[in-house]
Amino acid sequence: MKVVEVDLEDRSYPIYIGQGLLNRGELLRKHVPSKRVLVVTNETIAPLYLDRAQLMS
Repeated sequence: MKVVEVDLEDRSYPIYIGQGLLNRGELLRKHVPSKRVLVVTNETIAPLYLDRAQLMS
């Protein structure tokens, strides 16, 4: 896995790049304190990944 840090001072965040990241829900939970998030996708990507992303909770 590779991590790219986006430096925006108090709004900084990491971007994780690699395989199998949808199986690592702890990465998202580490940065998003809420149990609910909004996922923006499209008709090409949603069928491939959206169900798996919903299981990360």
